[in-house]
Amino acid sequence: MNLLALDLNSTRARALAGPSPREARPIPLEHEQTDLPMSLSLNQRHPGVGLVGRSICRQSPHLACTNFLPYLGQSKTWRGTRQEIDASRALRLILDKVITRVGKPSCTVLTVPSWFEDEHLYEMYQVASKTKLQVQGSLERSLAAALASSREQPWAGAGIVVDVDEHALTLSTIHINGTEARVLHRHHHEDLNERAWKERILSLIADRCVKQSRRDPRHSAEAEQVLFDQLDEVLQASMEGRQMEVAIRSPSCMQNVFASPDDSMHVCQRLAQRAVRDRHALAARPE
Repeated sequence: MNLLALDLNSTRARALAGPSPREARPIPLEHEQTDLPMSLSLNQRHPGVGLVGRSICRQSPHLACTNFLPYLGQSKTWRGTRQEIDASRALRLILDKVITRVGKPSCTVLTVPSWFEDEHLYEMYQVASKTKLQVQGSLERSLAAALASSREQPWAGAGIVVDVDEHALTLSTIHINGTEARVLHRHHHEDLNERAWKERILSLIADRCVKQSRRDPRHSAEAEQVLFDQLDEVLQASMEGRQMEVAIRSPSCMQNVFASPDDSMHVCQRLAQRAVRDRHALAARPE
């Protein structure tokens, strides 16, 4: 594989690879899954990369390294039982795992979070230069999303792109003219990050457990982790308009709870209203 397009945000990494742009295909980075969680587990001698880190983030949060991209180039560290790493080291481990799955590409382009500042991008290039990735350029995700959508359904002028990951929800006003796109305005909400939406749904399901059995899965680290691990599926089911059965299994809890799209919309309504208000304010700003 000669070409690699690597899409990174604070939640996950995705990759397309192939001999040419037209022949590039999604590459499984975590077993058979295309999404590689941007998480590390620090409970062993060597850090575990990907799903192994996310699978302990609620059960043993002190041993999980997550949402580290905002701290690139900073002194913040995460300490485990036998090691201590910073954000740059964590990113290096993620990139090394990507390389083991795709091989050494001759050309790499990056898609980076919409909230990235120059110092984040500089540090990412510094880390990538220490790997086998030959990075030729980068593009922020809001621009990439706007260009991709305009190819599927052509549009011109100004539009708003919403991008969310574990660090922030970002609203970007993008202006498209033919094959060119540029950012006019951008606004970040760290308190509307992906975790905030998931916390609302997790609390809804946990409260339903309490009503049905008087057992709160949040009182058991293992049960809470099992519940958290199913939230992506709950969100996917909500987007598809179908109900999902959540199975909570642990030594102290065994229960099935249903979550519907209406449930997700109800508990996330206030977060959505805030995002919509800022969207309208951003759309009203002059180009």
